[in-house]
Amino acid sequence: MTSADLSGKKICWDNGSASSYGGGGKYSNSLSGEGTWTITGGGVHIHTDRYDYVAAIQKLPDGTFQAVVIGAGIKSTGKYCN
Repeated sequence: MTSADLSGKKICWDNGSASSYGGGGKYSNSLSGEGTWTITGGGVHIHTDRYDYVAAIQKLPDGTFQAVVIGAGIKSTGKYCN
């Protein structure tokens, strides 16, 4: 996972939420709220007004994404959306 895979993109997840990864680290998600995102050695660090967590996100060869919230075992599958 690289910053280019996420920056300026929106991913719609199978749990019904949508994450927007804005330039400059701005983050927005329909469930977790507004905040920031950064790529770290452990995954994508998401910090919002409701949550602070690291997600291991993989971009698969077919263009879909798989995400696992570290320590919570929450798994989601998603794809780019508008």
